[in-house]
Amino acid sequence: MDIKLYVDADSDVASSGAAPGPLERGRSVDSILRQYEDSVRPMYLEFVEPTKRFADVIIPGGGHNKVAIEPGEDQDPRAAPRARRDAAATVPQA
Repeated sequence: MDIKLYVDADSDVASSGAAPGPLERGRSVDSILRQYEDSVRPMYLEFVEPTKRFADVIIPGGGHNKVAIEPGEDQDPRAAPRARRDAAATVPQA
């Protein structure tokens, strides 16, 4: 079963995490803000935001919504084989 999740974060907040790298590489704050306004934000609005309508579940509050995100981690289908393998490792061998 496939579930499509969309983690909804304010576009300005979501993109603000990209600033430390360019600042450390010597770019000015003005050049980073100009690139954001001229390129990053318009591309987000054109390509990322519209995908929200295809989601089965929309998680508000970005990645900081622990109430919504933690149950999804428990349902990760990749976790099941790991749990079975760990359980098998604890079964005494005859």
